[in-house]
Amino acid sequence: MGRQQLVGYAGTKRMDTLVAAVTASMMFEEIVDFDWVYSSPSAVWDPIQQAAGEALKNITREKGK
Repeated sequence: MGRQQLVGYAGTKRMDTLVAAVTASMMFEEIVDFDWVYSSPSAVWDPIQQAAGEALKNITREKGK
């Protein structure tokens, strides 16, 4: 919650994204494909979605070994 106060509105929306994902027990695939109402003004993909996509790639790569 302290992070919200330090980063302002955009950070608050990212925190909302994380809370929604955790509350819904979302898998990485669901986070990557989810259509969030809020999107960062600096990127097409929300950083949370980008991180989930990278995690998914790493998991897939590890399973292939």
